[in-house]
Amino acid sequence: NLSAHQFRRTFANYAVHSEFGDLRALKDHFKHWSITMTALYAFNDDLDAELFEEMLREKYLVEEEIKQDWFELDMPITGGDIAQNIKVVREDKELIRSFGSLSAMAKAYSSSIPIRSTGIGWCTNDDECKCGKPDSCESGIVDKRHLPYWEGMLVQQMKLMQLDDIGEVGRAAVKKGMERCEKVLAALGIDVETMKQEINEREHIEVINV
Repeated sequence: NLSAHQFRRTFANYAVHSEFGDLRALKDHFKHWSITMTALYAFNDDLDAELFEEMLREKYLVEEEIKQDWFELDMPITGGDIAQNIKVVREDKELIRSFGSLSAMAKAYSSSIPIRSTGIGWCTNDDECKCGKPDSCESGIVDKRHLPYWEGMLVQQMKLMQLDDIGEVGRAAVKKGMERCEKVLAALGIDVETMKQEINEREHIEVINV
């Protein structure tokens, strides 16, 4: 019989060798006492090199597709400085002309951008940080792939706003969280008020304007 625990080391090994993961995140995930323990846990002499290379090739293809999408004019993105810079570059007709096409320019620019998932966005600062707020971090990007997560966070804030025992400090924190979600969703082209009404009908949550 197989159990999820049997695949923990396989997952650790893959994530550590993948630019989508790092030892610090795995240390937290597996509740290890030290980073050394995580490194030993992830080491695997029996790694199937051919299979791993195939996985890496697939990862690079997915990365390329994601980054190419950012440079499309009809792809809404938001985040920090890098997101704003991409939006400026993708509309620079002279720059596009110098590369021959938007696709060629996007490929040239995106090749130097590392990418790592944070769950609710992308971190482009390689392993230098653990970006928890890709919507405001200078190296963070949020695109339409993350809409379900931000909608889910909005639902959470709406439910919290219904509680009557969180106090003024708690209510202020919820208001801040809701404003954050609404800002990101609006930047991604969502009609936030319509979404809140739909959430209300689905979750039976009263929509409160804050």
